[in-house]
This record gives sequence, C-alpha cells and structure tokens, in this order.
Amino acid sequence: MMLLAAAAPRTACAQTAWETYKARFVQPDGRVIDYGNNQMSHSEGQAFTMLLALSQGDQPLFEKLWSWTRDNLMTPQAQGLPAWSWGRRDDGSWGVLDPNNASDADIVLAWTLLGASERFGRPEWREAARSLAALIREKLVVQDSGLTVLLPGREGFVKPGEIAFNPSYFIFPAFHDLARLDDAPFWRKLHAACRELLAKSLAGTLNLPPDWAAVAGGRVVPWGEKGRHFSYDAIRVPLYLAWDKDREGLTRFSPLLERFAREGSLPARIALLPGAQDQGEAPAGFYAVLARAAETLGDPVAQSLWDKAAARLPGEQNDYYSHVLCLMAGLRSGL
Repeated sequence: MMLLAAAAPRTACAQTAWETYKARFVQPDGRVIDYGNNQMSHSEGQAFTMLLALSQGDQPLFEKLWSWTRDNLMTPQAQGLPAWSWGRRDDGSWGVLDPNNASDADIVLAWTLLGASERFGRPEWREAARSLAALIREKLVVQDSGLTVLLPGREGFVKPGEIAFNPSYFIFPAFHDLARLDDAPFWRKLHAACRELLAKSLAGTLNLPPDWAAVAGGRVVPWGEKGRHFSYDAIRVPLYLAWDKDREGLTRFSPLLERFAREGSLPARIALLPGAQDQGEAPAGFYAVLARAAETLGDPVAQSLWDKAAARLPGEQNDYYSHVLCLMAGLRSGL
C-alpha cells in the first residue's frame, strides 16, 4: 500500500504543521473552510485533509472529515460522487452549491478510504472506496482519437469536437493502489494514459502543463482562457509526480527550477501562450511543491525553495490552499 507518511522535519512547511492547519481551517464537525472563497467547502479540501489526517494517524479527525463529506456532499443529485462545492446560497441557507463532482477529489477520497480501512481496521471504508472507484471508472473516463481521457467531472467537459481535462487531476500514486481494489487493468491503463496526456499538454517556452487542456481534433491543446497559464491548478502536477517517484516526468520542471535559481522568485501565474502575461508572485504552497520536486530530482535548489515557502507562509493566514499544498509537499510516499 502506498501510504503517505510525514516528511523529515527539515521541511519548513511541514513544521508549521498540522495542528495550526486544523485549528484554522477545520471545524469541529469536520468541515474544511476555504476562507478565500466565501468560506465555502470543496470536495477537494475534504479529500486533501483526509489524506493529511491519514498520514498523521489521526483516526478521530478522519472519521469526522469523512462523515461530514458523506452527509453533506454525497446528495442524491450528486449521483454517488460528492458534490464539489458547498456554501452559503443566495437565500442565506447553507448547502450544496453545485452537484457536479471533481474527479481529483473523488480519486483522493477513494485512495484515502482504502488506506484508512487498512490502517484503522474499518472494512466499511474499503467498501466506500470500492464504490467510488467503480463510479470513477464508469462515469469519468472516455475515449477520443485513440486517447483515454479522465474527465474533470460528470457534466460540462464533453462538447462536439472537444473534451476538456485538467492535468492536475492525475493522482498518479493513487492509481497504483486503486488497481488492487477495483479493476487492475483499467487503473494501470489510466496511469499510462494520463502520463501520455500530460506529456502532450506541455506548452510555452518552459514546456509546462497548462491549468486546463483539451483533446480537440486528435490533438492536445490548452483549453481556452483556462489554458493560458501554469498556475493554481497545474502546480499540483509536480507534487503528484514526486509522490509517484517519477523522476523522468519531473525533469520537465527543471527549467522552472532553474528560473527560480536565477531570479529568486516565481510568478503565481506563468504565461504559456502568446499574449498571456506572468502575474503576481507565487504563494508559499507553490514554492513548497517545487521544493519537493527538486528534492526528488536531487537538485540543491530545494533548500532555497523550502526557505522561500517558510518565509511567505506566515503572511498567508487565511489561504487554505497554500497551507494545504505546504502540508502535502511535506509528505513522503512509502511502499
């Protein structure tokens, strides 16, 4: 089982730690709050925090997180997969805002439920993981032009001549473990297919994946406005490659690491297409993910990236996403 254990304490973001994150972003009932998005909750945030709770061996919190997710996001309208967004509605009530799902959260949920069932001896969580894995396989994978495409969600991503996908939804190490649970040939094929899509999606002078891409006319291209930058979505790609110990895949990020070594900072949004512009400075979580990637590659710039992350994180007290990226970057995959 490819479980994720806490990293060595030299990683500054990991030191900031779990207790601070829980106190700031996790309610007593298990709801994870994204303060930067109107105090919404997302299936992504629930799944990522369940992964962190599992890595810490925190069974009581894991149970609360899963109970809140199951009871609030897995509504009849969500068709067995968790709704991706929950928050305050226009009438002032709180509940599901969009019943569509997010496949990255679904994959992480299935993965962590499988791991938790084995670590904590809860067979009902294994069955929940199996149900999610089967729904992902049945509802969220399509074929086009000889390519296997993982859809970002059930609805809104398949149009005539175009299928959109998000490279940051490819949770590579999870596919290995889900192959033990559900349909091994399917999950192994999906791992290979997602690696192929990722390689075909690279764009710009730095050869980086866009936040969003599409299969169109047999080609892989950046997807509209959402495909003009490497940014808040695509930053997770090197993290999942590092967890998967995929040094070949990570070498594609070496030019980005070299840019940081030269300039000492990176934009939050890196332009990939003509007419697009770099924007802002990257938050702490971005630097932490790239530090994790650099460590996997044996690149000495890793320590400078960890230091940059540690310096920026105290000024991001309400930034759930930056904090969760820092914590996830501080995980190690252990066989």
